Amino acid sequence: MNWKMLAAFMLVFLLFISQSKAWSGNVCTRKAAYWVARPYCIIRYWWGCSAWRNSWVLVYYTVQYCCPGWTHNGNNDCIIPICYPTCKNGGTCTGPNSCSCPDLYTGPTCETKISMNVKGLTVNTDNGAHCSYLYPCYPGDCVQPNNCTCFKGFGGTPSSGCKDIISNDEKPQLGKVTAILANLKKTTNERDDLQYVFVADATNDKETQIVWSNQNQFNLLSVEFESMYMTPGGFPLQKPAYVYDYGIGIVKSSIHVILTKINQNDGPTRNVCLDRTYNCSGFSYLTPIFDTTAKCYIKDDQFSPLIANGDWLTITFQAENGGFRTRVNTDNGTYLPRDMVIGMTDSKRVEFKFDFEAATHCSEKIGTCQEKPLAIAEDISKKPIEISWGGWSDDLAGMWQYYLEIFKLSPDLYGRLVEMEPLKPVYTEFINESDPHYATFTPKEPGMYSVLLEARDMANNSKITRRLCLYDNVSTVEIDTTEMHSMYIATAAGESGFMWQGSSDVITVVWSGHFFNRIHNENKLLSQVLSYPVQFADVEDNGILSSRKYVYSRLDDEEGSRSINEITNLNGIVRFEVNEDFADSATLPIANWKDVSPFAENYTFQAKLFSGRKMKVWVRAYDIMGNNAFDFTELNIDRTPPSVGIPEIQRNYQNGAYKYCSRFTFSASDDESGVHTIEYKLIMKDTGEVKYTGKTIVNFSTDLSMCQTETECTCKDKICFKINQVLDINNCWFLTHTDRMKSAAIIVQVFVYNQAWIASSFSWEVTKLYTLDGLTEMSGPKKIMVSSKQTNGVRLNWELPDSCYGETDLLIEIIETGAKYRVTKEVNFVDVLGLDEGKTYTARICMLYQNDDLGHCVSFTFATAEKDDSDHSAPVKFVVTGVIGRYKEIHRCDW
Repeated sequence: MNWKMLAAFMLVFLLFISQSKAWSGNVCTRKAAYWVARPYCIIRYWWGCSAWRNSWVLVYYTVQYCCPGWTHNGNNDCIIPICYPTCKNGGTCTGPNSCSCPDLYTGPTCETKISMNVKGLTVNTDNGAHCSYLYPCYPGDCVQPNNCTCFKGFGGTPSSGCKDIISNDEKPQLGKVTAILANLKKTTNERDDLQYVFVADATNDKETQIVWSNQNQFNLLSVEFESMYMTPGGFPLQKPAYVYDYGIGIVKSSIHVILTKINQNDGPTRNVCLDRTYNCSGFSYLTPIFDTTAKCYIKDDQFSPLIANGDWLTITFQAENGGFRTRVNTDNGTYLPRDMVIGMTDSKRVEFKFDFEAATHCSEKIGTCQEKPLAIAEDISKKPIEISWGGWSDDLAGMWQYYLEIFKLSPDLYGRLVEMEPLKPVYTEFINESDPHYATFTPKEPGMYSVLLEARDMANNSKITRRLCLYDNVSTVEIDTTEMHSMYIATAAGESGFMWQGSSDVITVVWSGHFFNRIHNENKLLSQVLSYPVQFADVEDNGILSSRKYVYSRLDDEEGSRSINEITNLNGIVRFEVNEDFADSATLPIANWKDVSPFAENYTFQAKLFSGRKMKVWVRAYDIMGNNAFDFTELNIDRTPPSVGIPEIQRNYQNGAYKYCSRFTFSASDDESGVHTIEYKLIMKDTGEVKYTGKTIVNFSTDLSMCQTETECTCKDKICFKINQVLDINNCWFLTHTDRMKSAAIIVQVFVYNQAWIASSFSWEVTKLYTLDGLTEMSGPKKIMVSSKQTNGVRLNWELPDSCYGETDLLIEIIETGAKYRVTKEVNFVDVLGLDEGKTYTARICMLYQNDDLGHCVSFTFATAEKDDSDHSAPVKFVVTGVIGRYKEIHRCDW
């Protein structure tokens, strides 16, 4: 029966006792006990418990029983007396150790025969020497002739009787057996701070209790030892007349400490370097402790041996029972010297064993290794994460357990993945060495997960390995349909929407940002994974060995599909395929797909192209999960230039696009791709100076009804183009110096492009520039007026004329005072102050132009107000009509 079953049995037994018939008669009470398993911490550091075990402790309770000298027949009624030794020769027990003898017998147990003779009564003393102080038989029963039967478990020589305990069944009962090794950080406070403590508890253990330690600095040994000897049931507490006193119980207990080291010569015998015994006090042969606990507590705060790897600290707890017996000479009433009752000894042992080296995986050793330190069945998975491991061993302490932690990784500021909260895993599990080395985990959401396995030996040394897994059961490959991330043919004409390509046979398709996996891209699930952040380095630096938590570099994840290395990707996409198709079909091609290598969001290839041919370029994108999406773009080929008719020019065209306008009209068409854009340049004939460049989009529409109203119109691929083209030229673009207006010539170059950006062109020479409207339109301000008049000044307003010349500022001079003002062209007034009352003044107002040789001035006469007719409604204010501006007074001006 194991101890757990025994404890359960005791509880049931106690329940039975509590429900049985009540005791009566000569009833006494005493303590009894049963074992209960309770967890306790065997390894504790200042931050908390590191390992637990179960300990068995005695739980005491009170029971009733028949008082010494009484018994019952099974009905709990203690009214039957006990005589011990038993009544001889037919005597009857009438009370505890009280015999009623038949005729012819006498004595305490009716052991003496009475004889008759002629002189009267005489006593027969045969066998009288037995069961006396000379031949004691206690605890035992003296049975004639000459026979002493000892109480169960007791014995001795004929001269000593039954004084000694000789049966293993009567060994001391060892209760609490606990040893504590600790490191206390000495402080000035009232109590010392605990660094770490290791506890070995052998209470109720049959075998040596072993605790492995990975620490080597101790300054306290504390041991607690309890033993007990309970008087056996039925023990003859009623002593015979020749026994004055008798006592048995715990007489001795001790604690033996020995530290041994590995034999440096590799021999089997360990070297002893410390041997110390602690004796417990408070009891002896003359003062035994019985029917209660003999307690022993030893605290050695100077215990600081030098401990090395492989050392054993063995602590043996030993208790001995025994006692004394005092006989009395019944002939003269004197006491004889005390007899020592020799008993039995029992012991328990605990061992602290020391191992400072972490477990090792077979891959770290020389030789073949078939097992993985940590493996994930599918490290890129849509299914629950399946985890397994094996091949771990420890030469000294042996393997204890495995601690599994799973973290959800997050990107740092640079997009690299890391355990952002390295002490807050989303899942943990302890697996003993004897359990299957397997676990599964189903994440609540997609993401990158790191799995840490801490392989621990019995000394709690550990080594951590890590594997990574990308779990995603929801994401897909998406397509960005915005213009910024469209798919297009980069070698085609961008001006026409990349739909037409000209002479080149090289085709480049581009799809930057077009395909993406939103979850993978936004959460950086394919990025580089940083090393696990080292934890508790400061704790180890402060003297607690094996505290640093980190992933051993050789056991980090550098294998499989998802390792610590970045997976090359673009927006969460890891692979592209392309296909070209000249069939006008929207069906996805089956064959002839080509991988894009090197990996990029563009692909260049050559094809046999000719005018009028159409093709589709397909792109298919895959994410790391195997999801895919596809899209295509179309390309048309046109290798012929547009047809352009003879142009006509109308100088000084009225109602054109500009105030001063000349108009070119010409026909332009393209039978394949259609005319798209007209570009033009104005170039000085003699110097080559480009006076102006511009372009315009020709008239075309997707409204097919346009060609029903336009006579000169053609439709191509659902787009209708007008054939007659109109190009308005601003006369101001021909502006040059006035002294060259008659001699200068400007070439107008016109380029007509189709949608494949193939051009036809023509040129036109424009002379006699002075005949173009707007080039000679120079004048000063118009409609000059006084808008506000005061006695000391006025506000002048004006309007500016239209002109091809680039006006800049206006210069205003008051002739009489010499005051000068410069006003930007955005301002249409100036406040002239500091004048005399009722006096006439002349203002000279000049327009300044971008060309230094151009300019035009006008004069304006005004008068200040008399005192009686001035505008008293308000002083002159700086008010702007139209654009808000400011003016600047000029003190010197070169005209």
